[in-house]
Amino acid sequence: MVINEDILYSVGASIKTYAPSEVIFNEGDSPNYYYQIISGEVKLNNYNDEGKEVSEVLLKDGQSIGEASLFINKPYPHNAVVTKKSEIIRLPRKMFLDLLKYVLI
Repeated sequence: MVINEDILYSVGASIKTYAPSEVIFNEGDSPNYYYQIISGEVKLNNYNDEGKEVSEVLLKDGQSIGEASLFINKPYPHNAVVTKKSEIIRLPRKMFLDLLKYVLI
């Protein structure tokens, strides 16, 4: 899901810059924000029983991160780790859901 950046800013979104290897969220964390990549790269991963990393997907400019967890209000099923310096829009969950309600009405 990609939402126009101007719309996100108009309802209270902010930009955060992340460094490589910085964690945006961990598996099991509560979904508190809608995230959308302005620039950079984010890897979604897990670790198997032996502790070996299992990469699921690599997200890039314009893509959103972990929004499915926002809809079902369940913990994230994976980690989100920055692989390249990234600028990411963050919108608190309640504001995100309110925005969707407004758009759907």
